[in-house]
Amino acid sequence: AGMRSQEGGLAFKIYQARFPGKPLVVTEFDNGSLRVTAEAKAEQYMEYFRMLRHEPDVAAAFVYPLQAVGSSQEGLWTASGGPTAIMLSRLANRAF
Repeated sequence: AGMRSQEGGLAFKIYQARFPGKPLVVTEFDNGSLRVTAEAKAEQYMEYFRMLRHEPDVAAAFVYPLQAVGSSQEGLWTASGGPTAIMLSRLANRAF
């Protein structure tokens, strides 16, 4: 499911409708694909953060790439050259 689909990144809207006016926390989101580069994931994460910033009642959102699939270390935040450095750099220099 994609970032802008009701089954994917917009699933929180179900809870917005169910609990109007209540602050929501997106407890985890991730692109777990091993076919997507760390740079592309960082861009996707930043796009999702930007999108959520304009959503009423979304108080926080957390990226959840804490486990690697199989023996790959690509998705791990602790992996050297993984998305951590890219994301931290983009977050530190964000325009929003």
